[in-house]
Amino acid sequence: MAQDMDTDHLDIGGIKAHNVAEIVARGATCVAMVTEIVGSDHIEDKIAEIQKVIKNHPAAFR
Repeated sequence: MAQDMDTDHLDIGGIKAHNVAEIVARGATCVAMVTEIVGSDHIEDKIAEIQKVIKNHPAAFR
């Protein structure tokens, strides 16, 4: 679907570290991960984990 659109899109809701790569692969140019981050006991570690997943994905935001 996203590949057929000419606009960027933002994905929110249910996005977690374990599925953010799939969201990026499907064409998201931005994601919102509030609960995943602020609900973590170790926020800085959670952010680093998410950044690593996104940066290592071939379709990462560029």
